Amino acid sequence: MKRIEREKVVRNAYRSMILILTACCIFLGAVLVVHELAREYEVRKLEQRLEAKGVLKNDAGLFSSVQVFLPENIYVAEGVTIELYNSQISSLGERIADYNVKWTCAVGKNMQRKFSITGTKDLRGSYPLIFSVFDNNGAQVAKASTSLRIVPAIQDSFSVLTLGDSLSCDTATYERLNELTDGQIVYMGTRGVGGSLTEARRGFSAADYLSETGYDLEEPAEDVHPFS
Repeated sequence: MKRIEREKVVRNAYRSMILILTACCIFLGAVLVVHELAREYEVRKLEQRLEAKGVLKNDAGLFSSVQVFLPENIYVAEGVTIELYNSQISSLGERIADYNVKWTCAVGKNMQRKFSITGTKDLRGSYPLIFSVFDNNGAQVAKASTSLRIVPAIQDSFSVLTLGDSLSCDTATYERLNELTDGQIVYMGTRGVGGSLTEARRGFSAADYLSETGYDLEEPAEDVHPFS
C-alpha cells in the first residue's frame, strides 16, 4: 500500500510539474506574441514616417538613404515664375546629378536640373506635383509629392516682418520681391537699408531668438535682442 501511495504522490507531483511547465510555456508564448506585435507596430510606424519623407524601399526591401523634401503646398502667383532645383530639395545635394530624376505634373516644365512653372490666369487651380529619384538600375529610391497651387496675384499691399540669419539680411532679396510685387510689400523692422527693413541678425539661429542673446556684428549693437 505504501508503495502504491508513493507512486501516486510521484505521479501527482509529475503531473503538477507538467502543468506548471505548460502554463509557463503558454505565458512565455503570449509574452513573445505581444512583443512581436508591438515590434511590428513600431516598424510600421517607422516605415510610415520614412515614406512620408519620401524615403522608399529598394529592390532588396531596404530603405534608401535618399530623402526628398517638399512642402505640402507650393503656391505660384500669376505672372511669377518659380523654379525648384533638384539639388535643393534632396539630401543628396549636388550628388543628385548621379541619379535619374523625374518631375511629374500636368503643367510646368520638367527640365534637366529643375522644375519650372510660370503662373498664368489660364492655369489657375491645383495640380499634383511628384518628384521621383531612380538609381542607375532604374529602381526608384525616393519619391515626394506636393500640391502645386496657381493663384491670382494679390493686389493689396501688405506688411512683412522678417526674422532670420544672414540670408534674411540680404537687401537684394527684398529688392527682387519689390520688383515681383510692384512694391506691394511694406517691410517692417529696425534694421536694413532704405525700404528693405528687417529684424534679421547675421549668424542668429532660432535658439538665439528664444534666449537672451546679445548681438554686435553690426550697428546698432544689442546687449540682448528685443524678442527675448
